[in-house]
Amino acid sequence: MESLIPPENAAKTSAETINRHIGWCLATRRRALGLSQRELADASDLSHRQIRDYERGATPIAVDQLFALARVMEMPLSSFFEELPQPSPQPFARADRITVSDPQAAELTRAFLSIDDHDLRDRVVDLMRDLSAEFLLAGHNGPPPLTDLHDHSSRLTRSAFIGMKDEM
Repeated sequence: MESLIPPENAAKTSAETINRHIGWCLATRRRALGLSQRELADASDLSHRQIRDYERGATPIAVDQLFALARVMEMPLSSFFEELPQPSPQPFARADRITVSDPQAAELTRAFLSIDDHDLRDRVVDLMRDLSAEFLLAGHNGPPPLTDLHDHSSRLTRSAFIGMKDEM
């Protein structure tokens, strides 16, 4: 099967291009089976016009209808997508996939993501905003020295923070 999408445009694949490609795959398979559009429509409980519009790429095909068409034509559902460029995976904001160059930021992110309680997460975010605002108001421009962070952490211990949660 020859793709309708030139390689140089693969990254900018539009919904219209994808619909045309799927329609082309549908028409190619239908013709290979020797079926008319009407025969395929009857076998898949769709109208002749729907098949025509799908094949032209004029109408997107719903997943359930694409599944039914693939079943009727005895082809894997994935074959409609084989020639399409695949999206490159994006990193998720998960503790086991952090790609932060600053080890402290990575540690902070892992610790934050380990908190299941959303109210507690909100409090942590508020705390971080307050700490960074205090730091900026004090006239600091760059990252805070570790001694400043230590002063803040000594005033707010883990048990005190958990106690704040109980007050909510």
